[in-house]
Parts: sequence; C-alpha cells; structure tokens
Amino acid sequence: MTAAPFASVWEGFMIMLICCIIGVILSFAGGMILDTQITAYEEQGLWDVSPDWGIRGQVAFLTNLYMLLMYGIPVMGILSFAVTIFWRQKYDQYVYR
Repeated sequence: MTAAPFASVWEGFMIMLICCIIGVILSFAGGMILDTQITAYEEQGLWDVSPDWGIRGQVAFLTNLYMLLMYGIPVMGILSFAVTIFWRQKYDQYVYR
C-alpha cells in the first residue's frame, strides 16, 4: 500500500499558504482600489444612476469580479490542500505481493 509522499502534502500546504497571502494582499489593495473607483464614479454622478442607463451594471460587475478573485484565490488554495490530504490518505487499489 502506498500513499502520496509527504512532499505532495507540503506542496499543497505551500500552495494554500501562498493563495491565502495573495487573498489578503488583494483584500487590502482592493479596499483602496474599490474605494477610489466608487468615489470617482460618485463624483461623476455615475454610481447611483438607474439600471436602465447601463453603466451601473458594468461597474457592479467589475466590483463583483474583483471580489470574486479576492475570495476565490484563497478558496482554491484551501481546496488544493484538501485534495492533497485526500491523496495522502488514499491507498492504491492494487496490492502488490
């Protein structure tokens, strides 16, 4: 019976750690970027316009896309680590004799 080596678990842990660090950096940078963006659109009068005009949907889409990246990258890292743990616990289906 064999399992994935410890190196694959360490690799999964490092991927998770790097993805979480990237997510934290994006959240701090995103706070500044999104605040500046929203302030600029409010000054131009484009932020609270009716949805019929169309720009509101595009601005909201870009804001939501950035937030998806900000939270999606750490989630992908955690899932990657969970997959490597699953591989670590999984044994081969064939028994060598």
